[in-house]
Formats: sequence, C-alpha cells, structure tokens
Amino acid sequence: MDNPTTVIKAPVTTCVDCGADLRAVTPQCTIRRQITELPEIKPVVIETRQDEVVWPCCQQLQRGALPEGLEATRQFGPRLEGLVTYFHHEHHMGFERTQTVLQDVLDLSISEGGAVAIIERAGEAAQPEAEAIGERVRQSEVIGCDETSARMNSRNWWKWVFLGMDGEYHVIVPSRGAGRD
Repeated sequence: MDNPTTVIKAPVTTCVDCGADLRAVTPQCTIRRQITELPEIKPVVIETRQDEVVWPCCQQLQRGALPEGLEATRQFGPRLEGLVTYFHHEHHMGFERTQTVLQDVLDLSISEGGAVAIIERAGEAAQPEAEAIGERVRQSEVIGCDETSARMNSRNWWKWVFLGMDGEYHVIVPSRGAGRD
C-alpha cells in the first residue's frame, strides 16, 4: 500500500439493530482499502495589478515589477504553456485536438491562435539550446544525416536530421540546395 494523502475513517458509532452507542468499543480490526484518484483539475486565473506612478521629481512613468512568468506580454502561465507544448511536441497533438482536450479535461477554452503563440514562445525559449546542440553535432567526427519533405505554410520544405556523437539536430529549410545549416 502507498502512503495515503488523505485518510477517511469510518468508525462504528451505533448498533444497527438496537441503536446502542458503540463509540467507546475498541475495534477488533480496521479494514484498509486504497483508492487512487486524481486531484480536481481546475484552471487558476491569476490577475496582475501593476501600479503606475509618475515620479514628480523627474516626471518619469514608473511601473511595478511583475513576477517572472507573469509578464505583461503573457496571457497564459508557464505551467499551461508547458502542458500545451508537451501535448503538441511529445504527443503530436494538433491545435484543434489540444483545444478539445483542454476544454474537456480542464474546462478551459483556448483559441487556436493562443495555442500557436504558446508553441512559438516555447520555440523561442528553446532556440539557444537548439543552436548549442547543432554546434555540438557540427563538431562531431562523424555525422549521419537524412532528409524528408515537410509542409510549411502550404509549401514543401525539407526537414534535415543530423546525428552526431553528442546530439541530434533537426532543421527545416525551404530548399534541398546548399546554404543550409
């Protein structure tokens, strides 16, 4: 048995036949059963209230600093963005299916454009690490590669995969010709 998160006791309090009070009687045994359940999954809506002040001395507008992950340019928190990115990249869920899962499971309505913005933000955040992986692969003594077509904006582009001793680097480019990474 696992360590329980919650214990719900069901003591015997009265006799079902005569109604006698049985709370003082020591139980002969306690039967333990465990049910594994998910916690209630419910979105949390965080509202920031950022103060603005004009400093009389220099007449400059000053704003309160928003916490990391709740910047003014965001509409979604980091955990929601992580979940959408996980669905899209690890489970290859399209935007429509991601919208459906978020609505059905979390009762959360998100537009396709919102999901696209999340994936774009994740791509921007991952870009420095992707470039570092690409550089490590370029430095490998032996590099294996393969390519296949990929649809980008209703056109055929080329997806190249480069495999080195220290990583695997993927790049999508508009041409099979020279000049690619």
